[in-house]
Amino acid sequence: IKPISVEKALQRKPSLRRTGSGPSPDGPVARSLQHRLAQMHLCRQETLEVDISADPYGYGFSMQGGANHFENAPIVISAIEKESPADKCGIIQVGDRILTINGTEVHGLTLEQVFKLIRSSGGSILLLVEFDVAEGVVPTSGTFDVKLAKQGESLGITIVGHGINAEGGMWISVVKRGGVAYRSGMVQPGDTLLAINARSVRGLTLSDAAELLKAKSDIVTLHISKDEQVTGIPESLEFALELVKNGESLGITINGSNMPGEPIYISQIREGGLAFRTGALSVGDVITS
Repeated sequence: IKPISVEKALQRKPSLRRTGSGPSPDGPVARSLQHRLAQMHLCRQETLEVDISADPYGYGFSMQGGANHFENAPIVISAIEKESPADKCGIIQVGDRILTINGTEVHGLTLEQVFKLIRSSGGSILLLVEFDVAEGVVPTSGTFDVKLAKQGESLGITIVGHGINAEGGMWISVVKRGGVAYRSGMVQPGDTLLAINARSVRGLTLSDAAELLKAKSDIVTLHISKDEQVTGIPESLEFALELVKNGESLGITINGSNMPGEPIYISQIREGGLAFRTGALSVGDVITS
């Protein structure tokens, strides 16, 4: 059973910082740890398409680089505003390289040409970004801590568990590609979640655990176990999922009875919609709260 917790995004105050040409080569992008690791061949590069719709204040990210900028440097995300569409998508991060915008390659373009390309997009852009994933030796057994530097509200993981208070345990069911946890290279679907920021999840509800994951801290520490990896999905499970609306519908149709105690279930999921893009919901799932 998958209870769904839906939360609308807070309205941001207007901000004048929409884009930027970026400072000197010792700015935030050059100082990025992931960028340095990539140069040392401790990271692998992956690409991912990201669809972002602007709100009344824009997309909420700044860029630097381009032709005539440090010998035709790549177009790089240099800043992301909190609560902006770029922040809420939960994928792009400072230091990501933009390869194409709406199918147009940006290599060789000046920053101003890239701005014009974005402004002519009509309020929605499809970015192809390149990002770094840490390469390391991931233990196949044992328990250990994974420290994740938050880049927004979401770590890019979905947790599931048995029972109201997850007395049967909690584990990670989904690791969103491009998210913070995915980029660490250490978190995998099936990992058992033992504690969040040194607080045991034993006896907690999935909602309680989700609140811990959203704690206002720069670093979230997950204590996970590889010894008890879940290799199969049980016949029924409790599933807490937060869907943040960004001016769009959830993209689901629900059905059920008006009789007390009768289940409300998902009868249809619109392809390409918000619920569809999570990859976590299915037709027939029962909504309990």
